[in-house]
Amino acid sequence: VAAAAAVAGALVASGVYLAAQPGGDSVGGGPGAASPTGDDPEPGSPTTPDAPGTPAPTPEAGTWIAQLAAVPSAAGRAARDERLADVRRQVPEAVLLHTDAFASLRPGHWVVHAARPFGSGTEAVAFCAERGRTTPRDCAGRYLSHSAGDRALICHPAPEGGATGRCTTS
Repeated sequence: VAAAAAVAGALVASGVYLAAQPGGDSVGGGPGAASPTGDDPEPGSPTTPDAPGTPAPTPEAGTWIAQLAAVPSAAGRAARDERLADVRRQVPEAVLLHTDAFASLRPGHWVVHAARPFGSGTEAVAFCAERGRTTPRDCAGRYLSHSAGDRALICHPAPEGGATGRCTTS
């Protein structure tokens, strides 16, 4: 418990927290961080740490993901794997994706996301709600593309249910 509190404190101190930031990422978004180090997989290579070296399916550009958490690459493999394990308590099928694979995501982070694509941010947020993740701290629908101009396409759970934000591409 003390180790988890120390990691959480370090993430908050570094500006990586699970609240939405104007013009930035949400669900763990924060300032850009260094690229992966050590024996982390290559950026852009989604992985499942419980099966080292086994890639998770790469989501396609032009789809939405349910982002459940994010950890800066600089936080290290242990922090990344701990956050994934924490999310998997509610969403067992969660996987990792390095944000450098898509320009629509802030670079230098690992994103924990549902292992399937969605047609809109609203669908991604509904997926989260079905699993009890109903706050912007727990979920965001994120559009995947190779254009940094799409970073504003972020959909959040609304306090009264449903979704709010930029939940579609049109």
